[in-house]
Amino acid sequence: MTRKRKIHSNHDDNGSDVEPKPSKKQKISSDEKLTQQSAKQIEVPRIPLHNTAVENMAMPSVGFGTFKLKKTAVKPCLKYSLLNGYTMIDTATIYDNEKEIGQILSSFKRESLFITTKLWRSHQGTDEIVEKQLRLSMKRLGIEQLDLWLMHWPGPGKGMFKKNPCPADWSPSMRASTWKKMVDLHKKGLIKAVGVSNFTVKHLKDLKERTGILPAVNQIELHPFYIPQDILDYCEEEKILITAYSSLGAGSKELLEHETVQTISSKLHRSPAQVLLRWGIQKGAVVIPCSTKEEHIRDNILLFDFEISKEDMAALSSLHCNKRFGWKKDDPNIVP
Repeated sequence: MTRKRKIHSNHDDNGSDVEPKPSKKQKISSDEKLTQQSAKQIEVPRIPLHNTAVENMAMPSVGFGTFKLKKTAVKPCLKYSLLNGYTMIDTATIYDNEKEIGQILSSFKRESLFITTKLWRSHQGTDEIVEKQLRLSMKRLGIEQLDLWLMHWPGPGKGMFKKNPCPADWSPSMRASTWKKMVDLHKKGLIKAVGVSNFTVKHLKDLKERTGILPAVNQIELHPFYIPQDILDYCEEEKILITAYSSLGAGSKELLEHETVQTISSKLHRSPAQVLLRWGIQKGAVVIPCSTKEEHIRDNILLFDFEISKEDMAALSSLHCNKRFGWKKDDPNIVP
């Protein structure tokens, strides 16, 4: 079992759980030979996806997040994660690392991988723009079919990525037309499933009213300090799978070192990070932790040989205080 320890991570504005750059001794080797045979096989349960044209499609319940790992910074971490049981990778056009991720993925069997990327808000618009962006992402990733494509943000924003704003003539109808084109590309077989990210109940209902089509996934911030119960309830009702980001509170000491988290960590002989990730899984969500450290990458997928009791789940959930770590300057609730 893993010994209890405190984990310290950098805080960032978009809720990533990326940690400080490792020292030379901690850095992940970049010359490790990559073969499918050398990868560890860890049984990661898969969760069925609904609202998709692909029958019996399921998504791994743990994936490797890549936000903040720009360009070549992603390569050693991703190599190590794939060699240690991860099969799902979460990225986005705006993360600026799709090409480098593709270079690593080329060493692994495509059918064993689940790849998610996202359409940024500046690319909402005409059918031509949307399809062009999908094809560019797939080209950079070196794949002919994408597992999951998400609309990254429901509309305009003023915080992160200011140089990539929504089109000047953006309106909720543009979001709906963008979604229709994403669905069309899904039906054509370029994408196995389509979903959204940072959508509130209002945005999900608007998509349903305007298009009649619901997403397979909604990727949102979710951790014991921030539990948007209205979104969780609506997504459960409509069979929309939740993917949780900022599961570790963006590496905030405030969450990782909270007395309740530490107490449960000690009781279970698991790290605080493992407790928080397991909490997300038992809430029914997929989790996508990110780390630059080998030990944390290994630990973050070892979540299926223990459970958090009903009482401890309630104790963790009681920490909810509506505190968000991601998108501090961009609140999806104010997007029309």
